[in-house]
Amino acid sequence: MDNNLSLISRLTLESVAAFVAAFTVSPAICIIDKAIVSNASGLEPLNISLKNGFRSLITTPKHFFKQRAFMLIFGVQLGTYAVANNIEALCERYQQETFYPKCISCSCVNVTLSVLKDRAYARMFGKDYYSYILLCIM
Repeated sequence: MDNNLSLISRLTLESVAAFVAAFTVSPAICIIDKAIVSNASGLEPLNISLKNGFRSLITTPKHFFKQRAFMLIFGVQLGTYAVANNIEALCERYQQETFYPKCISCSCVNVTLSVLKDRAYARMFGKDYYSYILLCIM
């Protein structure tokens, strides 16, 4: 990246890139995640849930993108990509090695956001929240 960019401009660009990347991958991840949780809890078979998810994305995209499930996945992806991009930009700016800061910060953010998302998913799509938690632990 151009070193002549101000730090604020660079971080803004990295955040926009994170937004675009998160918005691109989140629909598929959302559909697959929801299907796995619904199947694990016995609410709906995996193939039917996948089919319903993709049908919803194609036929009613406005509704799909407003769903809490999509927003949760998008939040996890956006948080992870934004941290990764901005840590890398900061490390490059200050001429530091990127591997450890990026790895540690992304892991912390992704694990935290994923646990919060999974907790919400279990409550939203599971018949029995505690059975789902036990399934995840074992």
